[in-house]
Amino acid sequence: MTKYLFYFLFLLGLAHHTAYCQEPAYFRSDSTGLNLDANSLFDNAGCYIVGELHDARITPEIKLAFIKYLHERKGVNDVFMEVGHAAAYLYNSYLNTGDTAFITHPSLVYASNADGMSFWKRLYEYNSTTGFAIAIHGFDFERMEFVKVLRLLKPAGKNVPDQLKAVVHYLDTINIARVNGHNLVNSYARTRHQFQLFKGDFSSYYGDDFSIADEIMANENTYEAYKARNENMYAEVQKQVSRSKMTSFLLFAGAAHCNKMDKTSLASRLTVVPVIPKKMLVIAMLCKNCDGIHLNDNDVHHFSGPKEYCKDKAALDATFRRLKLSKFHAGIISVAKTGFSAENGVDLLIIADK
Repeated sequence: MTKYLFYFLFLLGLAHHTAYCQEPAYFRSDSTGLNLDANSLFDNAGCYIVGELHDARITPEIKLAFIKYLHERKGVNDVFMEVGHAAAYLYNSYLNTGDTAFITHPSLVYASNADGMSFWKRLYEYNSTTGFAIAIHGFDFERMEFVKVLRLLKPAGKNVPDQLKAVVHYLDTINIARVNGHNLVNSYARTRHQFQLFKGDFSSYYGDDFSIADEIMANENTYEAYKARNENMYAEVQKQVSRSKMTSFLLFAGAAHCNKMDKTSLASRLTVVPVIPKKMLVIAMLCKNCDGIHLNDNDVHHFSGPKEYCKDKAALDATFRRLKLSKFHAGIISVAKTGFSAENGVDLLIIADK
């Protein structure tokens, strides 16, 4: 009995030592951009939830490094982004062809500036070396690109059924120059209603491509249901994980959706009712004086990230000193190795300085 107790205590101590001794990882820069070397920080996980800073210029670089690392080291091919199903369809079309017409006119979210376009160009180039293994999935509401996809899916030379002529004409003529145009809410609601009324006719009209159109028009995330956005995000993730039989995935979303301690958040819902039976890691971004983030004139050191962390100046300074970022653009550290409380709802922190 004493022998077994000794072994148990030894293994328990080893596990604690291993967890405690996890050293920070770094994003190293070379001719291909940032590359991640995460050591043991990602061991035994299958779901990776990253709360990104949408406006920081370094964010696309970090996202690309994550995608490459997790594909190569963990076999992760499925990437969720905070977009709708129509945008995901267009991004996948681009990633499989390299034709920028899919993601321009209108410019999609995450591809509306030079940094965004550079991200997608490099992801396409990388994806072409993987046998086109990387797939993008949407779980947010649809924007005006839904019209573009419905136009692309129109069957050539096929007569439009009489009951669909009005809505098809509307889709053919509406202005989609901006994905967040002022007519977005009404345009989507109007088209969605017609799909519900004439689903059988739309099925016959679109034929083999109807499932794509139907997924876009049956998205549970809508502006009308905005207050239930996190709940519906979870439903869309769950649906796609089940349909595609995913065994692992990487998900990027805004920081507000990625706090396990917020019971209404997407991360909390994925923690309480996992969509796959594997360990989940929730990761937040903290950025110091990052380009692209609006700074106040009196800011000496401006920190951007979840408010629970940004308000703790002493822990922020200690964490940035701990990582020694002078040689690197960014690093990752376990919350347990910082002065922050694990009660703030994430497991790991991405620390970036400009």
